[in-house]
Amino acid sequence: MRTYGFTADADVAYRSNNSIGPNLTLVHSIKNLLGRGETFLVKGYGAYYWSLRDRHSGDPKTTDTYKFGVDVAIIFPYLHWAGKKKPDGDTRYRIGYKYENMAGGYGVHKFSGAFSYFIRSSSHITHVFTPFSLSLVRVKVESSDLINNAADKPELLKILAGKEFIPSIGYELTYSDYRSVRKVNTMFDFEIKEAGSITNAIYCIFGREWNELEKPIGKVPFDEFVKVTAELWNKFNLPKKVCIATRLFAGANIPFGNSQYAPLSESFYAGGPNS
Repeated sequence: MRTYGFTADADVAYRSNNSIGPNLTLVHSIKNLLGRGETFLVKGYGAYYWSLRDRHSGDPKTTDTYKFGVDVAIIFPYLHWAGKKKPDGDTRYRIGYKYENMAGGYGVHKFSGAFSYFIRSSSHITHVFTPFSLSLVRVKVESSDLINNAADKPELLKILAGKEFIPSIGYELTYSDYRSVRKVNTMFDFEIKEAGSITNAIYCIFGREWNELEKPIGKVPFDEFVKVTAELWNKFNLPKKVCIATRLFAGANIPFGNSQYAPLSESFYAGGPNS
């Protein structure tokens, strides 16, 4: 029997770049969609953040930031692959669209899709294999001041005014004992993502050079890089329901082959759009 659900979540958040605003998320779900425990999800979300700081000379006319998007996913509580012996896990397919306007400086359109296998090897460990993921990103600079400030940095100007085509594969390992009653709870996440090498190998078969830059798919060069991230969370449980939480993060993105720079959507950065 199918069951239907609807949830709404709203809050007000203050961000480190001195802005504040509301967030709204709406989720509609259909469980047991095909009669074998499948779950169909549609999530819509949006947020608007007002800048609280004083305007500076050279700021864009609009210093507020807003975003909205929609994700559609279907989760099968079993694995879609050949073979009789299948470990405990599920298969997930997802597509989505997101738009974000960064303080009037630039806007980002992002279309994405992926399918992944979630495999639970124990109560604390989850493996995520993503055989295929695709992101299409269009960045449009809306501030002439931003372009002028980046004029002497061609790599930054190229990233801000460009398009991204990111076909990738990935693997993620997560360990978490946060549901256990312990003095110290730990969660560790390691993720590696590789983009573009299979596409580049196909080009090489047809005579192109591996290190030749900006080979296109259509009119958009595909991105090629390896991205590695690792995060460690600890929660130290003290008496009287008090705890101290810590987080450590490290990551690297190494462009190669068809790319000279890492794409903006996969880069690491500090500060906000007004910093």
